[in-house]
Amino acid sequence: MRSGWFVLGGWFLAIASCVAPKPPELRVLTYNIHHGRGADGQVDLQRIAEVILSTRPDLVALQEVDRRTRRSNNADQAQMLALLTGMEAHFGRAIDFDGGEYGEAVLSGLKGGAPRTHPLPASPGHEERAALAVPVWLPSGEEVLFVGTHLDHTKDPADRLAQAIALRASFSDQIAIVLVGDLNAEVGSPPIERLLKVFERAGGRKPLPTFPSDKPRKSIDHVLFRLPGWSVKSIRIVDAPHASDHAPLLVVFERRAPVR
Repeated sequence: MRSGWFVLGGWFLAIASCVAPKPPELRVLTYNIHHGRGADGQVDLQRIAEVILSTRPDLVALQEVDRRTRRSNNADQAQMLALLTGMEAHFGRAIDFDGGEYGEAVLSGLKGGAPRTHPLPASPGHEERAALAVPVWLPSGEEVLFVGTHLDHTKDPADRLAQAIALRASFSDQIAIVLVGDLNAEVGSPPIERLLKVFERAGGRKPLPTFPSDKPRKSIDHVLFRLPGWSVKSIRIVDAPHASDHAPLLVVFERRAPVR
């Protein structure tokens, strides 16, 4: 009877040795939250938080975030979303607005370093924009710079191109980086083509329509990256038509090579 247990135990060990461990993943979400204002005209951060949590992200870049503005009842939206999601929040000011500030936010479930806000060029009379960069450390010990941004929305592409050039100049030497956000430009446009000279794009040149959220037809939210040893495992446009005017874009990266 005892020898039977040895045989059975050996069989389980043999099976276990044939099962490869699951490669590490990095889950990244970009989401223009329209300061929490949904299709019903209501500002509802609980609804935004539920959408975020449904994707189980490690890193989230949020655009159109209010900080203590009158229109958002003086709420610090980044910190409120941190409480609702259990993640750490960072805010990057783009402009002063309505008694408070308006700009980018990053939510992180990873250990990170000090955030830095990079102002982007804007023509006179155009809304100023910024990029918020946060260094984070993956469980493997690798450092990745996570950058969220929001480029100019006007019909004139000149500011978007200037902003894309500024992003390239600021981050082209970064070894491991994920740069995401509402870039207000589609693949084939000069700003995106300029960025694709130094970054890869999740989905390659395939359209990933995220706007408007009820019937997406414009592919203006992007996940760009340079991640040695990693590849895109999956891409998902999250169906959340009532929470904001943009649909969130989730990209899951998978480590394809061992950490050295």
